[in-house]
Amino acid sequence: MMSVLDVQEMLGLPLLGVIPEDSEVIRSTNRGYPLVLNKPPTLAGLAFEQAAWRLVEQDSMQAVMVEEEPKRG
Repeated sequence: MMSVLDVQEMLGLPLLGVIPEDSEVIRSTNRGYPLVLNKPPTLAGLAFEQAAWRLVEQDSMQAVMVEEEPKRG
């Protein structure tokens, strides 16, 4: 089995998160119900939510960097 570090090295990118194996992922998918809305929350649902927040933060930081670049001309 590959480690998280192995996957990052293979892709050449940092990972946003690691989703643990959870049978609730399949059940939620089959029901058409978002895993992150399950009550009580599952570890996989929390991991998806954390990865989504990291993606939003990354996107926000890139937007700030673009806005702060000096204009040429």
